[in-house]
Amino acid sequence: MTKKGDKLADELAQIRKLIDEIELLRAKSIKAERLQETELLENGSRELRARERAIVNKIGEDIALRIKADGESLEVLAKKIKAKIEKMGRLPKRLDKISKVILYISDVLDF
Repeated sequence: MTKKGDKLADELAQIRKLIDEIELLRAKSIKAERLQETELLENGSRELRARERAIVNKIGEDIALRIKADGESLEVLAKKIKAKIEKMGRLPKRLDKISKVILYISDVLDF
């Protein structure tokens, strides 16, 4: 991953940890019937989840861009390999023709 990707991954881990902590506090506030505190915790949880989704989307876009770039370089490499294989395939065909000519000449000369 890139430095930017590492920062996003670290932020994502922190956000997920905070979400877990907020959910525990929210559950306690519900049991204690502290409605105002529960509402604040729910709002905080929603905001963290929105940021979590944004980070996941950004990481996904970065990965998709890298896959696309790697795919393009693989296409170039595949074309080079294909060209080399075709070139290598021509040599045995030439050798076959030469050997047939030699066999024909040897038959004609009766060797």
